[in-house]
Amino acid sequence: MQLPVCTVCKQQWTWKETWKSSLRMDTRIPCPRCQSSQFVTKKSRRRLMLLSWPLFLPILLPLTGLSLVYMVILWALLSLLYIVFYPYFVRLADEEEDHFTEPLKKQN
Repeated sequence: MQLPVCTVCKQQWTWKETWKSSLRMDTRIPCPRCQSSQFVTKKSRRRLMLLSWPLFLPILLPLTGLSLVYMVILWALLSLLYIVFYPYFVRLADEEEDHFTEPLKKQN
């Protein structure tokens, strides 16, 4: 596993820089070193979505009959794992990849 690398200056981002950039509302993320615009790749977004689904697992846990303490501990553990590993799944591109119209462009 590797932290994201800027596509322009080729410098690796730190864990903290990656998390800080993920809290932005804009899809354009400035590189902390060269300030060039970076974007999370479409493939990376899919991976991050798959990584986040276990966070919703505790919603179903009341159906299993586990005690509230175990449910809270499990949710906290899953959340901690997500926070720790999230930056390692981020990959960057220098252009924004459109999720909806790109498949249509490939057909034409």
